[in-house]
Amino acid sequence: MKKLIYVGFSFSHHGEHTGYDQIRKYVSYEKIINCQKSFNLLQSFLKKRSIATRLYGKVFGGRLWWIEIKLIIISIFNHKGYNFHYIYGENIYRYLGHFKYGNKITLTLHQPPAFYESTNQKKLKKALHRVDKIIVMSKDMESYFKKEFPNIDIKFIPHGVDTKYFKPNTPKHNQILMVGNWLRDFTFASKVFKELENKLQNIQIKIITNKENHKFFIDNKVQCFHSISDNDLLALYQSSKLVFLPLKKFTANNAVLEAQSCGCQVLIATEKENFINEDDSNIRFIENNIEKAFLNISNIVTSWDRTTEERNRKFIRNSLDWKIIGNSTEIFLKN
Repeated sequence: MKKLIYVGFSFSHHGEHTGYDQIRKYVSYEKIINCQKSFNLLQSFLKKRSIATRLYGKVFGGRLWWIEIKLIIISIFNHKGYNFHYIYGENIYRYLGHFKYGNKITLTLHQPPAFYESTNQKKLKKALHRVDKIIVMSKDMESYFKKEFPNIDIKFIPHGVDTKYFKPNTPKHNQILMVGNWLRDFTFASKVFKELENKLQNIQIKIITNKENHKFFIDNKVQCFHSISDNDLLALYQSSKLVFLPLKKFTANNAVLEAQSCGCQVLIATEKENFINEDDSNIRFIENNIEKAFLNISNIVTSWDRTTEERNRKFIRNSLDWKIIGNSTEIFLKN
């Protein structure tokens, strides 16, 4: 049985209780290769507008290539002993597959299928043929990877959530919450919120996103937040009846899990091809249509009751608590 090595970091917008890096608390890793300092340094560098920054992006993308040098050295001197688990495979993995020496490589991948078909990801897709296992975040990803990589062990293991921390507490208000940055359709969201402001009385709309995204809501009567604490995030979930997410694509999503764990109803507006079975998730899906969004939001807010909270909470605790996800992940990594 291979010993497990965790290779990962936390994104800056993830707090102490959020993000996929939580997996390391629930899987028995022999070694932890924490890339946090290297990742923070790289992000700081990439924010600059210099020629060197653009050149680095062209050659390496957003990858931590020097971390892979460390992993290659570990692999060379520890033949057949380890399974390297890259928790964000897109951001770190490229070359270790050439230096396995009997060790194994498992990647957790988070992006929708279209990401891997883009011109910018040709090198990554080629490098994926040299890994042993891939964990994916959605069923459509699982179908895509099984078709593209039939010789690799592919498994759908969803993202987890800390249900002890994210839990219902205060009475919920007529409050709508929107959370996140990546793959969000902010222009559509602004139009939906304008419709709500014009037609629905006594409703609060609050948005948590990077400061640069606040410009989309200049003409809306909303409250925008950024860089808030875990406790402030929790309080907003606990006081909201609905979390509304207009998404361009849909795979794993921290906001969905955290919101449901706090008893919120989740409404996702996206292209119909991104819909999943609502019975499997307790999530409502609608197409990107302003009138449909308005009708669904107003219906959820006005008809919300305690059974909604209990149903959503029960589903998450029984299916997606990190203990359950961590156990499934460890079994897959060790087999």
